[in-house]
Amino acid sequence: MKRNSIIIVLLSSLFLMGCEKPPVTLHDSVGGIASPKDKWVLLSYWADWCENCADEVPELNRFYAHHASNVLFYGVNYDQLPKNQLVVAMKKMHMTYPSLLDNPSSIWSLDMVDLIPVLFVINPQGQVVKKIVGPVTAKQLEKLTSKAE
Repeated sequence: MKRNSIIIVLLSSLFLMGCEKPPVTLHDSVGGIASPKDKWVLLSYWADWCENCADEVPELNRFYAHHASNVLFYGVNYDQLPKNQLVVAMKKMHMTYPSLLDNPSSIWSLDMVDLIPVLFVINPQGQVVKKIVGPVTAKQLEKLTSKAE
């Protein structure tokens, strides 16, 4: 009886070892596909009707231009617009960084977004380490990512 219990525990352990989370793939508005594994990710929720969101876009564009190679930076449209409307809204806002096509909240168990703009900072282990409500500056983001590197 004891031997059977040990065998069952060993077999169960072997089975569970293969039950890792599937890899995360992000699809964006410009046709990009990225895997956030082992990378810092910044997610900025926005809407084209949000004045504070429009005000922060030049700062986010500036940050993205200097850090696109070492940090995954994405907008996330609060209204979850379909791709064709999303691209139009991004042009209206003069965004140079990509937006995700799907809301990534379930991937990282993000808090509910009820105010925008809001930015989530996610570490390479997939943990949300910071949530900033309200407009951010390129300098703020540079401080966050310099601590991250």
